[in-house]
Amino acid sequence: MFKAKDYILNPKDIFEMGKRLWQKSDLADRLGALNLILYALVFGRLFGIALEPLFFIGFIYAIIYFKMDSRVSIALALAGLVIIPILLELNYKNILFLGDIWAERVAVWAYYFLVIGVVKQIFEYRQENKKV
Repeated sequence: MFKAKDYILNPKDIFEMGKRLWQKSDLADRLGALNLILYALVFGRLFGIALEPLFFIGFIYAIIYFKMDSRVSIALALAGLVIIPILLELNYKNILFLGDIWAERVAVWAYYFLVIGVVKQIFEYRQENKKV
């Protein structure tokens, strides 16, 4: 039976997912994640690498390693698509400086999250078919 609440990702679900990831990970996982973040910051600063690509690469590794649901990435993409018109309107009303530039960046981020989510769904679909 279809229940809409099963398909809606809310802040409680995100908090529960973070809590499960924290409980599921051991000290080595936590230290490894901390090291990756520190290396990304150091290499980004030393070599002038932007942090956005490093963040998305880290997100891809996290979604695969922790076997996160693809809906998380797609929900982030949808949230980005909701934020874009708000940023554009704030820019139009001269409330937010450079709102149009921020809207463009958020649009790119939403696209990245959507691509990551769709690719993850393709892998999930293939794994389900192998089990059958």
